[in-house]
Amino acid sequence: KEDITAWAEIKCRTTEYPEMYLSLHEWMAGKELSGETGLPFILVYGFKDKVCWKTVEKDTPKIVIGGRQDRQDWQDMEPMAVFKLDQFKTL
Repeated sequence: KEDITAWAEIKCRTTEYPEMYLSLHEWMAGKELSGETGLPFILVYGFKDKVCWKTVEKDTPKIVIGGRQDRQDWQDMEPMAVFKLDQFKTL
C-alpha cells in the first residue's frame, strides 16, 4: 500500500485558456480533504504542449456561473471557481 501525499484535481484541455474553471463543488471538496488530512490540494491544468500546477492554500477565487452550454441542459450550469493561469507554475 502506498501513502497518499496530496490531493489533486486534474483538468486537460486541447486549447490553452488564460483561466482554469473548476466546479465550486470540486474546489470545496479538495479544500475539505486538505483541511481534514493536512495534505496539500493541488490543481493541475494540462494542455497539448505543457502542464501547469498550483497548490491551493488560502486562495479566494472568483466565483461565476458556468459550464457546458452545447447540450442545452440547464443542469450543466453551476457555480465555478476561477483561477488565473498566471498563478500556476509550469512543469
